[in-house]
Amino acid sequence: MRWPLAGRSLRWRLTLAGAGAIVIAILGAALGLALLFERHVERVAAADLEARIHAIAARVETGTDGRPVLRPVEIDPLYTRPFSGHYWQIELDGQRMRSRSLWDHVLIWPEGAADQGPGDGQARRVDLTGPMGEPLLAREARFAVGPAAVPLRILVATDREDLEAARRGFLGDLVPVLGVLGVMLGSGSWVQLR
Repeated sequence: MRWPLAGRSLRWRLTLAGAGAIVIAILGAALGLALLFERHVERVAAADLEARIHAIAARVETGTDGRPVLRPVEIDPLYTRPFSGHYWQIELDGQRMRSRSLWDHVLIWPEGAADQGPGDGQARRVDLTGPMGEPLLAREARFAVGPAAVPLRILVATDREDLEAARRGFLGDLVPVLGVLGVMLGSGSWVQLR
C-alpha cells in the first residue's frame, strides 16, 4: 500500500508539513491570547467592583444614637438605569438598600453565603443571577462597624455579557492580525523551501 504523498516531491511534503505546523501554531496562539485576555479583563473588572465596595463602606458614619448609618450613596449613572447590568445591594443593621438599576428586584445571596467568614472587609467572589436571569460577576464583603460591631454587607455586581462582548471584540481584532502573520510565515517557509 502506498501513502497518498509517497509519489510527491520532498518539497511538496515539507510545504504541507510547514503549513500544518503554522496553522496549529496560529490556532494555539489565538486560544492562548484569548484566554489571557479574558482572565485579564475579569481581574480588572473584579478590582473595580472591590474598589466600589470600599467606596460604599467609607460612607458609613456613626449616627446620633451611636449606631452606624449609611450616608446616601452617590449616584453613579451606571447604577441608575433599570436593568443596566450594574448593581449594588447593601445590608446594614437589618436594613436593605439597593441600586436603582435593580428596580424592585432583590439579589438572592447564594446558599451559605451569609455565614462565610468574619466581617473582615475582604471581598469575596459570589455567583449570582441578575434580575433578568443573566449571570453576574459579583463581589461581596462583610464588615463589622462601630463599637457594637454592627454587620454591614455590601454586594456589587456587573453583567458578564459586558466581559463577553470585550472578549469577542478582542478576538475580532486578533483574527486579522494572526491571519496576516500566518500568511507571512507561510510565505517565508515557501521561500526557504525554494
